[in-house]
Amino acid sequence: MGIRSFIKYKKTEKRNKKLAHLGNHCFIHPTVCFSAPEKISIGDYVHIQPNCQLYGQGGGITIDTGTIFSTEICIFARNHHYNSDDLQYIPYDQRFVERHVHVGKYVWVGARAMIMAGVTVGDGAVIAAGAVVTKDVPSCAVVAGNPAKIIKERNKDVFMKLMSEDKGYIKNMKNY
Repeated sequence: MGIRSFIKYKKTEKRNKKLAHLGNHCFIHPTVCFSAPEKISIGDYVHIQPNCQLYGQGGGITIDTGTIFSTEICIFARNHHYNSDDLQYIPYDQRFVERHVHVGKYVWVGARAMIMAGVTVGDGAVIAAGAVVTKDVPSCAVVAGNPAKIIKERNKDVFMKLMSEDKGYIKNMKNY
């Protein structure tokens, strides 16, 4: 390992220690940005690709076992307060809406997808590239678009069978 690689590794290691929880056998690319890492929990065998941004301030973020994020994913656990009878300024006021984001087990999130505050993504769901997820996603649903809508369902029986056999992709990769 060269000196530059070693320095980048040490910075990444220090960054990851600030997380509320970091599971075993995770890959988090050095360019991943955590805001309020003390409010972010990551399960085992999670894989997060370059340039993802996880904004935990507000409600916090939980990412369960075996989830894979492609590049440039954004997750927000809070949003500006912009629409109520007691709105104090426009386009939004100084208050925030803070809500937890939960990404279930073995979820696959495509490049440049966004997951907004308060969303729960069910186990085995697939979020297409570029999707903007503003509402909960059921287990094994495939969603796409802005706002994200269900475009198909995965086979739940196959998913449950593979999950019960502990057949997560990252866990079963050779040399991982």
